[in-house]
Amino acid sequence: MADTQPAAPTPLLQASGMCIKPQQGNCRPQDGTILVLTQIKPCDQPFMQFSLSADGTLKHHCSGRPVCPRKPARGKNCELMISSKCQPQDSKFERTAAHSLRHKPTGMCVHLYGGNPREGVEVCLWQGCDEDRTKVTFMKQDCVLSLGMSTGIIADKQITASSTLSDEWLPKYARLNGPKAWCGKPSDKSDKDEYLQIDLGKVQMITRVTMQGYEWDLVEGFYLWYSEDGKMWTEYSEGGDEQEADSFCHLGKCADSLDTQCSDLWGGTARSAEKACWDKYNSRRTQYGTCDATRPRPCAKRSSMENTKCKNV
Repeated sequence: MADTQPAAPTPLLQASGMCIKPQQGNCRPQDGTILVLTQIKPCDQPFMQFSLSADGTLKHHCSGRPVCPRKPARGKNCELMISSKCQPQDSKFERTAAHSLRHKPTGMCVHLYGGNPREGVEVCLWQGCDEDRTKVTFMKQDCVLSLGMSTGIIADKQITASSTLSDEWLPKYARLNGPKAWCGKPSDKSDKDEYLQIDLGKVQMITRVTMQGYEWDLVEGFYLWYSEDGKMWTEYSEGGDEQEADSFCHLGKCADSLDTQCSDLWGGTARSAEKACWDKYNSRRTQYGTCDATRPRPCAKRSSMENTKCKNV
C-alpha cells in the first residue's frame, strides 16, 4: 500500500467483516456520539477513518476528536464514544499481537455489544482479548484496503487486455460486483494466453486477489505476473524466490510445491492429490520427478527473459 505508517488514518474492520463508524455518519459528530458497526462499503470513506498515535491515543480522524469509553455506559459494558471531553488517559489503546485493540486503562478489548454483529450494533469494551471475534483490522496498515477495481479509483484506461470478444466485454468491465465482465477472444480452443493487465500507477503491495465469475463464464485457474515497468515480468510464487529455487520439476516446467503438481500437469481445475498424482503419472512410466513425493528436483531461478527447463529424472 502507498501509506502504511502506524499513525496513518485508516478504516477499522471488526472481525465480523463489518466496519466501525460514528453513529452519526459524518465528519462532524456531536460530542458523545457512540461507535457502531456498519455494512456500508467501501469502508474508507472520510468519516470512517481513525488514527492511533505513537502515544496510543485513538482519534476519529476527520473530526480530530479522541475516542474513549462512555461513562456511565447506561448498563452496557462500556460503549465507545467520540468526544472532545475524553480525558487523555481514557483514550489510550494498543494493538495486541493477535490484533485485538486493547484499552490500556482497563485492559479490556474492543468488541461489539451482545456479540451479535448487525447493522448499528454498539462497539463496546469486553473482558476477552486475543480471540478471533475481538480482532480489529487496521485496513491501511494491514494492507487489506481495496486498490480500486471495485470502487472506480482505478480508471478504465488503466485496465487493458490481450484481446476482447466484443464491445460488450471490454477490459474496463472487469470490476468486482460490476454489471458486466471482460471476456477475451482466444485464437484457438485454448485461452491460456489471454491476459488482463492492470496498471496500478505506482508500486503497491498486493496481499489478496479476488476473482469473480460472470453468470456461466467462470475463470477456473490463472497465473499472476507482476512488473515495475510493464516490460520485465515476474511470475508470482507463493513461496517466493527462495522456494522457487528449490521447486519441483516435471514436463520441462517448474512447480512451486508438491501441492501444485497435479494442477500444473492437468490444469488449474485439478485438485491436489499427491498419491493419486504419483500413481497415475508413474503408471505411464515417464518417470518425471514431479510426482515423486520424497525426491524434490530443484529448478533454477527463472527470469521473465528466460525459459528455464527442468530435466526429467
